[in-house]
Formats: sequence, structure tokens, C-alpha cells
Amino acid sequence: MRLCPTVDGHATPLITSMISSVTCMAQQRCFYHKCHRCIFRGQPANWEPATAAEEHPASNGQANGVAKVLPAGRLKTRT
Repeated sequence: MRLCPTVDGHATPLITSMISSVTCMAQQRCFYHKCHRCIFRGQPANWEPATAAEEHPASNGQANGVAKVLPAGRLKTRT
């Protein structure tokens, strides 16, 4: 299973999903819009990045493995 897209660098995609390597290869063949930045682009089906587990958290709606909670209520503005 792969996290799609898995972007190299500091830019974290807002929406990711777990897909199989077969689905990943099929999307690359069809020029899927997320593939242009992905580290799996052009790699064989059995290729794995060296540090996949540490750098790429599971796709569970969390940014960098930490859930973000926004406070409820009105916004305070400076005057």
C-alpha cells in the first residue's frame, strides 16, 4: 500500500489516500493529476522509499500525525 500522493519535501498534500501499487501504476499510465509530484512516479511496483515509515503518516485526516482542533466561538480581532 502507498500513500497517494507521497510528495518529497516540505509541501504536504491536503488530501491523500492509501492505494495499492497496482492502482498507483495504473494512475501513472493515465497521467493522474497527483502523479507529477509523487516520489513513486516512474519507479517499479516493488520500489519502497528508504524512510517511508518515519516521513509519511497514515492517511487518517491528520497533518503530520497530529490532529488539529480549532476552538469554537467568535474570533477576536485587535483594535
